[in-house]
Amino acid sequence: GSGTRGDGAGGGGGTAANGAPPPSSGPSAEGRPTGNVRLELAEAIFDEKKKKKDKKSSKDKSKDKKRSKKSSSKEDSESQFRIGAKRVVVVSRSTTVKDLLRQSKSKLKLKKVPARAFVARGRAVLDLEEGDDLSGLDDGSVVHVTFSVPDAGDAGGEPSDGEEEEEGDDFDPLDAVKAAYRVESTVRYRNRQRRDAGARGRRTPETFDAGRREAFAATRRRLPVHALREDILRSVAENAVTVLSGTTGSGKSTQTPQFILEADGEADRRRPYIVVTQPRRVAAVSLARRVAEERGCPAPGKSGSGVGYIVRGDRRADLRSCRIIFVTIGVLLRMLVNDGGDGGAGGQTQDIDGSEEDDTPPPLTIHTISHLILDETHERDVSTDFALTLLRSMLASSSSPSGRKRHVPRLVLMSATASSEMFVDYLTVAGRAPSAIDVPGRIFPVATNWLRDCEGKARRAMDGKLSSFSPGGGEGRSRSDETATGDGDAAGLSPRARERIDDGFVVALIDRIVRDDRSKDGGGAAATGSGAILVFLPGAGEIESLAGAMKKSPGGGVGVCDVVKLHSGVPSRDQERAFRPPREGRVKVVLSTNIAETSVTIPDITHVIDTCRVKESRYNPSTRIRELTTVWTSRASMTQRAGRAGRTSGGTCWRLCPEDFAMEGMLDQTAPEMVRTPLDELILQILLLFEQRRDEQRMAVGCDGTKNHPPPPGARPLKFLSMTPTPPPERSLAQACRHLLDVEAVRTV
Repeated sequence: GSGTRGDGAGGGGGTAANGAPPPSSGPSAEGRPTGNVRLELAEAIFDEKKKKKDKKSSKDKSKDKKRSKKSSSKEDSESQFRIGAKRVVVVSRSTTVKDLLRQSKSKLKLKKVPARAFVARGRAVLDLEEGDDLSGLDDGSVVHVTFSVPDAGDAGGEPSDGEEEEEGDDFDPLDAVKAAYRVESTVRYRNRQRRDAGARGRRTPETFDAGRREAFAATRRRLPVHALREDILRSVAENAVTVLSGTTGSGKSTQTPQFILEADGEADRRRPYIVVTQPRRVAAVSLARRVAEERGCPAPGKSGSGVGYIVRGDRRADLRSCRIIFVTIGVLLRMLVNDGGDGGAGGQTQDIDGSEEDDTPPPLTIHTISHLILDETHERDVSTDFALTLLRSMLASSSSPSGRKRHVPRLVLMSATASSEMFVDYLTVAGRAPSAIDVPGRIFPVATNWLRDCEGKARRAMDGKLSSFSPGGGEGRSRSDETATGDGDAAGLSPRARERIDDGFVVALIDRIVRDDRSKDGGGAAATGSGAILVFLPGAGEIESLAGAMKKSPGGGVGVCDVVKLHSGVPSRDQERAFRPPREGRVKVVLSTNIAETSVTIPDITHVIDTCRVKESRYNPSTRIRELTTVWTSRASMTQRAGRAGRTSGGTCWRLCPEDFAMEGMLDQTAPEMVRTPLDELILQILLLFEQRRDEQRMAVGCDGTKNHPPPPGARPLKFLSMTPTPPPERSLAQACRHLLDVEAVRTV
């Protein structure tokens, strides 16, 4: 209904198209809408049985269609249902839809409370959710209430018999869908304007506990990245782009934004924000809380906190005092699409709300960010590649002598495994190459044990260990052989892992690790909360299977283990259990997907069991189906996983594969997601992103599509994909475009 998306990121500005929101609809200082709105309540009566329409000749139908195009939206919407009682009411904008439904019973003299409220726009119907307020509605809006939910055909204005078979340039079967999308986008845009205007009060300084900040100072100085603090700050100040490469445990994710903040001193009032992106929401949330704790300030989102985070469905950033904001890559991508093409939703590049003398913080857009830090870029997901493409175009535009000068944030790319050469080559614009800095490795040593050592530790052999581990056959066969057998794997992709994980072997290994640690320390390891075990598994199904196997083995070392599951399907409050110390006398065992491979830090991990497998999305061209497949991970990811055991003390990594297979049968780096995704899906994603941008700009500048106010330009997906870090082959792009045209998903490409 009228709610905003969590990835909205505040893009689009804080004022309406005419320069300021209506006086009656302004929000309070707390962001709650104030003032009143005049509405027309109308009872909508849907007929239970559809009336059969007489068949007409094609000539009559064509005339009726042209006549209906000229009719008003009111007549079009009223043709879907009958209007009963009507009443004009004046209510507060803070009134919820649920309260409005209760009031409509007495206002319209109905027998009971209506079950549904909606707004009709032409043939489109936009339902209002009960928890929403009325801040997204204008004065004079007609709100329909009804007791029943109509069929899809009644609500959408389904064409009559034979009408949908008629072809013509003046008929679009998606008219109703597009109209509903425009209405929802308008409501979302206005709500975001009012929300941002309410959240942006007067600036307040960051509040912090000096004792807590000083307590963490010694820990921060011991991190390897601290020795390069001055080098990093000098590179960021002198170069538009800095590429920072450092292995796990260097502290770059938490320390780099703090270095920049501490060196800046008094912030630029027009561009005060330092934004750090993360590939996953759990990483963004946990890092924001960690940085807030190190700085001794309140929790993210609290008044006076200098740290915040924005992820889908959860926004905790008080812009009045916030300087460091952690976001997911999707939030940044939305800001870039809405603001990156023409310099903002309103087409402005330098005009930012709030001047040097103004005490009002500006909204969070790409133009109010002083430094932009992209973390974990080595994962190379589609959103990261899209964001890099848009940022490179902004760099090229600002470097061109004939181009329009636009503000581009200082970019810092951070990677744990990938070499910096690829990013340096890609982001070299106008002869200006980025600066590259290598950070030393982890703090504590990590011992690595391969499959033979694991079997000796567990005192049993692992089931499913076939000759397939040899680089020439089975699971380790070449990727060209896999493609020839119809698996649909292209060259450069990880080999598939076909054998199931032996849960009994993993349970036996955990049992021996716990027994040996407790015997060495006389139970002290478990009692003090150290010695936690992290097990990397490919997916949620394997996590549930191993958790069930551990539950069936209650004795021995497994009997003192507390199992914690960590994957994207686990609620946030349950994910936090992985970061808490275990109960006294217990050992924490975290069963996780590769979500714990990147910025997420579980401090008490001393043992990592790596199954060396991961779930990857693959496209099978022979069946034209996208599959979620278990494959062998890359050597770079194995190094990243091993580093989880050396964060606070020396650790051990147990890898469930032979060393020779890892060296000869696995890839050096994980293949980018773009080469594993169907190209027609990528094209549709680009079109969708830029369609959202067009709608935002239409609403911001009051565009009506006429000659005087033409719509903003859309996307050219072929050109866009050709500028990505890993461009797809032109032949494959042409084939994907032909497929989209054949199925009428697009009209032109």
